[in-house]
Amino acid sequence: QQSATVAQTHGAWGVIPFDSAERDELKKKFGVCAGKEVFHLGMNRGERKYGIPTLVLIDCETEEVLSYDGVGDVMSGSLLEK
Repeated sequence: QQSATVAQTHGAWGVIPFDSAERDELKKKFGVCAGKEVFHLGMNRGERKYGIPTLVLIDCETEEVLSYDGVGDVMSGSLLEK
């Protein structure tokens, strides 16, 4: 149901189930999580770089982080210039 709702409202974006190990791994990899999740994820406070909400934009081929300010970049169109 989550995938259908996202597809209807946002288009063809990938969706990771809320309670999945993949979601937790991505949170750890990019240091993005709620403060209260740090202990649960096995992280220390210094590894947490960004809180919620954060939109990380990633190059799908290289997995390079393009931006940790995805909302601002999408709204401004600045990534279209890169």
